[in-house]
Amino acid sequence: MGLQVEFNSELALRAPEAQTPSEHERIPKELIRSTRHQFVKSGHRVFPLGKSIDLLVTDGTTRSKPIGRVRIVEYSVTSDRTYLSAIGRKSDKVVTRGLYVIEEVYHEARRTL
Repeated sequence: MGLQVEFNSELALRAPEAQTPSEHERIPKELIRSTRHQFVKSGHRVFPLGKSIDLLVTDGTTRSKPIGRVRIVEYSVTSDRTYLSAIGRKSDKVVTRGLYVIEEVYHEARRTL
């Protein structure tokens, strides 16, 4: 039995209009500098704290070019039964929850989101 951990040097979230169990899996509709937002990702993830990283849009398999830069302020890894009930599964699922601050929004992203 091993521990599966994913190291992330970017934050990839779903598009604002995507259908997801939690709004924190999606990028906010409005990207405004210095605003704080929560995120949730499935699995045990490790993010750099206090460093500026790329913010990307993902559909689960492919990722966009960076649409901005964010700084992860905090995160934790937990077993989430609430997340599971929303997607109809019965076993425990490990999720990573956290808080990020938008540091920069690229001009192109303002037109596309």
